[in-house]
Amino acid sequence: MFRVAARHVAVITVLVVGAVMLVSVLGGTASGALRAKKTAFAPLSAQAARLTIGLRVTPRTATRGKTVTYLLRVSNVGSSAARLLRACYQIPGVPPKLILVSAPPGFVRGGGGLVCRRFASLPARGTLIFKFRMQVPASARGGVIVSNGYARASGMVSFISAQAPLTIGVASPCPRPSSC
Repeated sequence: MFRVAARHVAVITVLVVGAVMLVSVLGGTASGALRAKKTAFAPLSAQAARLTIGLRVTPRTATRGKTVTYLLRVSNVGSSAARLLRACYQIPGVPPKLILVSAPPGFVRGGGGLVCRRFASLPARGTLIFKFRMQVPASARGGVIVSNGYARASGMVSFISAQAPLTIGVASPCPRPSSC
């Protein structure tokens, strides 16, 4: 019985000494290490930074030469700040390619028609709204063009996205006014 108890004491002693040595290597104190361990290894909250995104176009139907406005909305519905946020609007690359008239300050054009901006953080319950003005080219044919918005913050595995369809109406010439 004494050997079993001695073995348990020896195992506990080795664990405590190992923890103290680990703390001394990391440059802290034993009590500080225990506190740090609680916070560092605590499970992540289900309400941590959580982004939502929306993209809307007005008007929803446009003709050649008209200007439309896209509103990109990125919200953090989580309980902590979203860090290293990146928000992007993608100019549709399929013909007819929309013409970028204006973008919010700080947005930079990149490859693949992306116009992006980075932010240090977005506070919990915070929302950012960006306005992009686009023009339908004179060579546009009738149809639907789908634009995309993207957002990502530190710790997220992938981007979240939203889409907004724009219908391009083309006036057809009417040979006889009475038949139209």
